[in-house]
Amino acid sequence: MLCLKLIDYQISSDAYNYILQERREATRGKNVGKEIVVDLGYYSTLEGALRALLHKELTGSDHVSAEMLLARIEQAEKRIIDAVREQCG
Repeated sequence: MLCLKLIDYQISSDAYNYILQERREATRGKNVGKEIVVDLGYYSTLEGALRALLHKELTGSDHVSAEMLLARIEQAEKRIIDAVREQCG
């Protein structure tokens, strides 16, 4: 089973899917203040889950120029690569 942690997100897997999840702090209920994991999507390939993560990162902020968008893509790619190297060797 895979569990790749990427800042506020993680990608885990089961026998059938790669699961894109967001790690966040609970704001209500019995787990207030504790970190919880929320499933965002299920993907048949790791590539699909990584593409969804990149899309989530890019659509989460306003981009005023192509240069800023490119910089944001490069930052996201670097975070993913660094996380894979750190956690997978």
